[in-house]
Amino acid sequence: MSLLLFTLLLRLIWGWYADRQMRALLDEYRRRGQPVRVEDLKFADVPDAQNAWFFQMKAAAAVVPGVDSPRTSALEYRPGPPYPDAWTKLAAGSEAAHGPVFAQLRKARQFEGVQVHKSLSSPMVAILLLLFIVNSVYHMWLGMQVIIEDYVHHDVRKLSCLMANTFFCTAAALASVYAILKLSFGV
Repeated sequence: MSLLLFTLLLRLIWGWYADRQMRALLDEYRRRGQPVRVEDLKFADVPDAQNAWFFQMKAAAAVVPGVDSPRTSALEYRPGPPYPDAWTKLAAGSEAAHGPVFAQLRKARQFEGVQVHKSLSSPMVAILLLLFIVNSVYHMWLGMQVIIEDYVHHDVRKLSCLMANTFFCTAAALASVYAILKLSFGV
């Protein structure tokens, strides 16, 4: 009993000391003007003329559907040059059709600033992202569950792996959903 009380007392003293140290450190950061909480971070708006995301979206909209490149064709080629005439013809056709795409992507490379918040603030985009995240995490959970059931043979280990899988997938889904809601709606 005395060992339990000693441990509890030690834990309380250590917690008080650690809390005091942390508060002093955070006060020092605040005094220097550094952000301490997420709310303290301030991001300046990036104008469209300097926003790489703006040019990347323009490039994506300029993609011409139905134009094959050597990579998307069903033909097989050697991994390196010299390439056959069919490859060269597909590459030239793709390059000619997607000239504006390449121009927009070259413009996007000039800028360091990327601001996607404006694009993600649409409720439709948020709903689609949420559906994608939930579907992906569910697929990940099912896949890992099958692998664990097939390859882990010890019952206790299998149960703990299945529980860890469920916990990890739930945590990943909740963190992703929170991030999307925070970006889209400022929740």
